[in-house]
Amino acid sequence: MERERLLVAEQNARERAEESFALLDTFLNHAPVGLAFINRELRYLRINDALASLHGRKRDQELGRTVREMNPNMASTFEPLMLQVMKTGIPLSDMEMSGHVPATPDELRHWRVSYYPVRTPSGGIVGLGAVVVEVTAEHRARQERERLLKEAQEAIRVRDDFLSIAAHELKTPLTPLKLHLQMMKQQSAAGHTPKPHHVDKALAQVTRLSVLIHDLLDATRIEAGRLELRREPVELQALANEVLAETRPLGHQHTLEYEAPPEPLMVKGDRGRLAQVLTNLLENAFKYSPNGGVVRLTLERDGAQARISVKDAGIGIPEDQREHLFQRFFRARNAPISGFGGLGLGLYICRDIIERHGGHISVDTEVGQGSTFRVTLPLET
Repeated sequence: MERERLLVAEQNARERAEESFALLDTFLNHAPVGLAFINRELRYLRINDALASLHGRKRDQELGRTVREMNPNMASTFEPLMLQVMKTGIPLSDMEMSGHVPATPDELRHWRVSYYPVRTPSGGIVGLGAVVVEVTAEHRARQERERLLKEAQEAIRVRDDFLSIAAHELKTPLTPLKLHLQMMKQQSAAGHTPKPHHVDKALAQVTRLSVLIHDLLDATRIEAGRLELRREPVELQALANEVLAETRPLGHQHTLEYEAPPEPLMVKGDRGRLAQVLTNLLENAFKYSPNGGVVRLTLERDGAQARISVKDAGIGIPEDQREHLFQRFFRARNAPISGFGGLGLGLYICRDIIERHGGHISVDTEVGQGSTFRVTLPLET
């Protein structure tokens, strides 16, 4: 009887153990996070598919294998922490970890990892339990939020800077314009013809205001994708001569040189917009070389392209600012405030115009040595 009772007890114990292991396997297998039991030799005795998949395997391929064998890339990070938990008996919870795993060797992934000591009824530590929660999506979402916040803050800063600059630039011509108009009014009230220089000065300030307003309108059209081009055959030499005739008086302190090939350089584009680009580049060359010097406009053929360059001997642009040169509202920090007005839109508009013509604009520059702006445009075939 006693023998039968012991056999029944043993059978019941075996069934309970099998039931416990079945429940454990079910729990492990269906858990949405990575779970494992690791012995003191750092071998996987139990592991679920969620954790094994990080290594590019199934759980039955991992049983009995070491942590280093399954994930050699990150073993040097995991092993000291696991040994520490088994030595001290103190769990480590919610550790943020990042790294590469065999399943996705080229992708940086992120986890929240916890290690808990596993004890026998007598208190001895026989291994540890590992809980690995994938937080890559959350980490990327946080990075994206931070990026968007940084962009929003930068946009607000740029807006505030722009409003300050725009208010100053739009206000600046109003003071002399009002003064000259008042002088003209007083002369007219006294029965005298307004003096020509007052009229010229007033018109110059009106022109300055007009340029600022047109730049604002063009920038708005570019952002909305509504900057229209009227394409027609344009001879670049003729266009350059017209622009030079209009801008030459602005560079009276400079020596203006011009070189072009004898054969016509024909492109298909918007004559007014291309003239706007040339005018802007020449005016910048005059403005940013306040001590005079040579400003050189060169036209040449380069295979199937026309190449235009405007070179000055001015202040140049610092290296850390060059990548921002063609962005909206950018103005070089080394430019003195006085005499270097503008909204920082000219080169932004120039780049858009040139790229819409299938061309490219770039700059070579060195602080104190001047700048050379280069434009390429496809020639009409």
